Amino acid sequence: MPALLESLAELGEPTKVARRELVEGHVAARLRQGFSLPEIIEELLLLGTCIAEVSAATPPEDRLESSALQPILLELQETATAVTELFTQYLLEDQQGEKLHLRRLQAIAAEARGDDHEGGSPLRARLRKSGGTSLRRSSSGWPPAIS
Repeated sequence: MPALLESLAELGEPTKVARRELVEGHVAARLRQGFSLPEIIEELLLLGTCIAEVSAATPPEDRLESSALQPILLELQETATAVTELFTQYLLEDQQGEKLHLRRLQAIAAEARGDDHEGGSPLRARLRKSGGTSLRRSSSGWPPAIS
């Protein structure tokens, strides 16, 4: 968070790319810590509120002018929007990967049941044909050992 605050002091395109990397790292850390998306967004917007309050409490001669403060607050709002988009994209990609793995598991299960798998022979028949590969149970019955 301190690095993100520092990057807000330098608005512009070069720091925007670096800031995005900082935000992505911060979001990843927060998610690993168990924070939810609304909490992460609230944290970013609260940061804007803190910046505005500190500016207001600063003596007038040292205070940021409103015109200098607005881009910083706008940048934080854009960052919150970017975090939401990043999180949504991650969820969609994760969901697609999950669906792919589910389809693969369904195909394996169908094959193990003996259903024809894309015109091929059932799994047990293929195992018998493989020359010596068999499934046998351990003394406890689980897990089956492959020999």
